[in-house]
Amino acid sequence: MTSATKFLRVILCDDDEDDRFIFTTVLKEFSPGMEVKSVDGADDLLQELKELSHPDLIFLDLNMPRKTGKECLKEIKSHQELTDLPVIIYSTSAGAPDVDETYQCGASLFVQKTTSIEQLQAVFSRIFEMDMRQLLRPSRENYVIS
Repeated sequence: MTSATKFLRVILCDDDEDDRFIFTTVLKEFSPGMEVKSVDGADDLLQELKELSHPDLIFLDLNMPRKTGKECLKEIKSHQELTDLPVIIYSTSAGAPDVDETYQCGASLFVQKTTSIEQLQAVFSRIFEMDMRQLLRPSRENYVIS
């Protein structure tokens, strides 16, 4: 079993169509057996979590209209059955307040978006090499991946 195969179902929540396309394309190339679904907003993500079996991992953008990623993260973590679901913040924002607040709200990692396919592949490599326990109990020192 490769590192990435421990995550069979991944959901990306991002309101930017181009970012969703690049992310899903690169992730499917990185791990062809992985099921990757993308949704364009927090409400759609929350609906997916209600209707379908839970994914193994969520990538969540912060800056979205209607309901922000922070609001969505708080809602996810408020549900008993979702508290152990790893949520990785995937955002253009990397300001200290966003990093600190999302860590306090229970996110597993914070990844700043990149425009480079090679950098995105490197990020996936780092994430999928991690032990699952690192995502369930993230240390503050290793929370931000760049």
